[in-house]
Amino acid sequence: MRDQREPAPAERMPAVGQFSPVDVDVTGGVPEAVVAGDRVLTTKQLAWRRFKRHKLAMASAIILLLLGLATLFAAVIAPYTFHQVDVAASLQGPSAKHWFGTDVLGRDVFTRVLYGGRISLMVGLSVAASAALIGTFIGAIAGYYGGWIDNILMRVTDLFLSIPFLVILIVSSRCSSGCRTPGSCEASSYR
Repeated sequence: MRDQREPAPAERMPAVGQFSPVDVDVTGGVPEAVVAGDRVLTTKQLAWRRFKRHKLAMASAIILLLLGLATLFAAVIAPYTFHQVDVAASLQGPSAKHWFGTDVLGRDVFTRVLYGGRISLMVGLSVAASAALIGTFIGAIAGYYGGWIDNILMRVTDLFLSIPFLVILIVSSRCSSGCRTPGSCEASSYR
């Protein structure tokens, strides 16, 4: 037996230029959505409406926006300069003067986190942008030419997706550090 419930209003709204099968008059008349004056939403509007209704997504977006603004205005928010050293205040715990405490050289950890966040966000955004550009380029070539070029590009993509990236990073860092035997790195890097 079919479910006779009505779909949610946001999911009933067709994209621009599309009409749901219920709204189309097979006699050649004008669709009911146009006659009734209902607003037809674009795909972007549908996505934004769905995003706004997802509480966890909105909370994450607000937190990410606040962190981005904090790192952008780090010079205004941070109570100390990035490289200011106070040896007398080294290794202090969190306090009203140093919110996250201090490191071995007495530098304020909160200030260093704010300035370090700039680099982290820049790296993350640049990686996302470059991945989108490369993926769009490869997808466009595969879609335009199709056939054997599409198959080759998709197999290369599958190869990259099948190898765990963390393992590649560990192996490449081990090879690039000059350590050839497992015991030779630990003795030199942890002094």
